[in-house]
Amino acid sequence: LTSPSSNPLSLSGQAAASIGTVLKANPVSDPYSNMVAPNELGMAIYKTSTLSGPGVYTNSVVVTGQTHLVLPSGIYVFKNGLTISGQSVVTTSSGGAIFYITGGSVSVSGQSNVTVPPLVSGGYSGFSIIQASSDSLTFALSGQSHLTTSSGAIYVPTSQISVSGQSEAEFGNLVGKGMSISGQSEATLG
Repeated sequence: LTSPSSNPLSLSGQAAASIGTVLKANPVSDPYSNMVAPNELGMAIYKTSTLSGPGVYTNSVVVTGQTHLVLPSGIYVFKNGLTISGQSVVTTSSGGAIFYITGGSVSVSGQSNVTVPPLVSGGYSGFSIIQASSDSLTFALSGQSHLTTSSGAIYVPTSQISVSGQSEAEFGNLVGKGMSISGQSEATLG
């Protein structure tokens, strides 16, 4: 974790964070600032709020209740946000996936459990979740939710990451504007 300040993230309540090394240094340039949005040419277009397979989702996508999804490997573009709540379980098949958010926010809440291992090949390999730099809405985990990206990177360069309640977050790598961990939540980086 590299931070220009003495307090790179905020912890409150009984929150816990496991971070290897904190390096207090001047800000470094964003190593992924030249990243481009996925090419949507030839991708399936979904105009519903239901998550089904790789492609472009033009409506806000909501997964709720006790839904259990195993998503095919591929690129998922969300133009109006992604909400996973209730007791939903969302995982991806082998090969991983990339969730690319270009509008709206990401919210994982309730007792939901989301596992998004990174893509293993292609231009986005190593990434699990990317939020376009033009989208600065909060990336939020709350309730008793659990999000893991295995070794995958989460890249939300202009967004605050919020982990609250009794949530657990396990990120391979993380680039964000800041991070708040509160309640009895836990975050593991790296």
